[in-house]
Amino acid sequence: MNNTNTNTIMSAIKSQIDSAVKDGANLLLPQQILSEIPAMHNVTVEYVQLSSKVDEGDIYPKQGDDKKFILTKQGIMKLCACAGVEWNWQYCGRTDNGKDRDYISYRVVGMIRKLDGTWMSLQGEYDLDFEVLEDDLREQYKAKCKNWNKSQAEKEAYVEASTRKELIRLRRYKMGRCETGAMLRALRGLLTLKNSYTKTELEKPFVIARLAFQPDYNDPEIRKQFVSAATQAISGVFGGSKGLPAPSPINITPEPELDAPETSDQNDDISEPSEDDIYLSDEIDFANIDDDQQVSTLKELAEKTGTKLSDVRLSPEQKSKRLDLYKYLKSLPEIAPNYDDIPF
Repeated sequence: MNNTNTNTIMSAIKSQIDSAVKDGANLLLPQQILSEIPAMHNVTVEYVQLSSKVDEGDIYPKQGDDKKFILTKQGIMKLCACAGVEWNWQYCGRTDNGKDRDYISYRVVGMIRKLDGTWMSLQGEYDLDFEVLEDDLREQYKAKCKNWNKSQAEKEAYVEASTRKELIRLRRYKMGRCETGAMLRALRGLLTLKNSYTKTELEKPFVIARLAFQPDYNDPEIRKQFVSAATQAISGVFGGSKGLPAPSPINITPEPELDAPETSDQNDDISEPSEDDIYLSDEIDFANIDDDQQVSTLKELAEKTGTKLSDVRLSPEQKSKRLDLYKYLKSLPEIAPNYDDIPF
């Protein structure tokens, strides 16, 4: 992309952002002036609107200032999606050993792609020391009830009960609070977020200019690569048609050619077997099976040919005659007259 096109695009982006900021939108990332946009990319402007209502989960009140609000994890993740922030989860997690009940620390590492295509990363850390928190809470509640028209014992009871209640709440959600705090600290550096916002500010959208991958799909080579990548992705999820690798080719060494015999018919050796050969093979198979199988075979043939057989002819004493009976039944058509007897 030449400099003229880049300047035109960046001028349009700058004008759009300036207009949004003039209307009160919250700019997430400082504007960058580019000399050239990376190949197969374009610059887009993203908007996201957080809720200014506490009960909808995007914000919570700042302690000690009811007019200021801090972003919750839900609100932070919406901004992440808008800005295209990537989290390097391999380096995210608790950094303490977990042995101290009164201390927890957490770290996250976030990355964002700048308009020139390079990645900028920043880590955020957050910790909770409950011994320090207890002292801090105790002083806050003492200051709150200092001028109350109550006895000293009542004031001390109030301080102890309130401090204990708040510490229990903080301990219950300590992991989530630390994770959110670390993410917010990382995002503040990546996106230049403020520590807190007023409701008026939260009623305006957050806006950011980000780099978007936009290849030219009219290019045949790019279309080919795109289809190939999509096919590989689908195969990676669902596997191939049978889930098995293609069979390897089998190398067959051909037999040496022989001189043809001096005869007029060269196909005698590969002719199909005759009916006599098939019948002979069947008779051999029948003779080699056991008594029960012979009787079962004869009954099946008799049923197919409509022949009535007496139990006498299937008795063990008639074993020597079963082969003749088998040959006879095989010679009959499948539908035959009902003979009352067989002549042997």
